Amino acid sequence: MNNLLTLIKGIYYKYAVDMTSCPRCGKEAKATGKTWKFGLFDGKGFYCNSCKKPFSAFYKKGVLSHTVPKK
Repeated sequence: MNNLLTLIKGIYYKYAVDMTSCPRCGKEAKATGKTWKFGLFDGKGFYCNSCKKPFSAFYKKGVLSHTVPKK
């Protein structure tokens, strides 16, 4: 059962982090492909085509923790 939950979380994380909402305008933004580790967090770069600005999202254990800039 625990392995199944880990698999489901992994699948959710893979698809959830490909697109997220922009903290500035709230519209969908696409991942740039840039990823990095920042302490306990996994960072991922995004670009909003509506705002024409980049932002970063930080995940902890596969769950969105915060964005820079803040929402």
